[in-house]
Amino acid sequence: MLPKRVCVIGAGPAGLAATKSCLDNQLVPVCYELCSGLGGTWNNKERIRMKLSPKVYESLITNLSKEASAFSDFPMPKEWPPYQEWRQYLRYFELYADKFDLKRYIEFDVAVLEVHKSLSYSQTGSWIVRSKSLINGNEKEIEFDAVIVASGGKTKQKWPEYSGLKDRFRGKVLHSGNYESAEEFKGKAVLICGAGNSGCDIAVNCSSVASNVLLST
Repeated sequence: MLPKRVCVIGAGPAGLAATKSCLDNQLVPVCYELCSGLGGTWNNKERIRMKLSPKVYESLITNLSKEASAFSDFPMPKEWPPYQEWRQYLRYFELYADKFDLKRYIEFDVAVLEVHKSLSYSQTGSWIVRSKSLINGNEKEIEFDAVIVASGGKTKQKWPEYSGLKDRFRGKVLHSGNYESAEEFKGKAVLICGAGNSGCDIAVNCSSVASNVLLST
């Protein structure tokens, strides 16, 4: 019997782990990645190039220790600090992919257009994945035994419903998923809505350059 083929959508942290897990269980993975490099949200250069959201901001440092944010089968180097600057974290994913030779199973610059059940699904349980190369525009359909969706769960921005925000407020409105650095708010009054991890980080960043910063919960 031929080994089962699995389509993994996305080469971020979850996609890399899924690809390796397939190999560990004698499955044949094919990983489709929209960008030209792995790392998902942590690959800021690619996120900016492709105008994707969310992306990481310049000052971002992980809020989980390296012990809690590493793969169980690949601990971070002992000489690394307890918490990682985002570029270092991206480097970690590159090291992980190199260690287990995962890149050979990743097709970069590929958009997944559609996933649907095959005509023989009731007998085989297989799926049809239609994808498109962003390099040459060619499309293809391939049948897989299984599909793992690892494309992330926060690609759609959520905006609050504030009266007048869209039609009366004349200042700049920016989602945290598009925030890069505090420099663009130098000398300005800034209201930050939301006191989660991103909101608190951005408030601290802006406080050093803005004329006034308010954090609303």
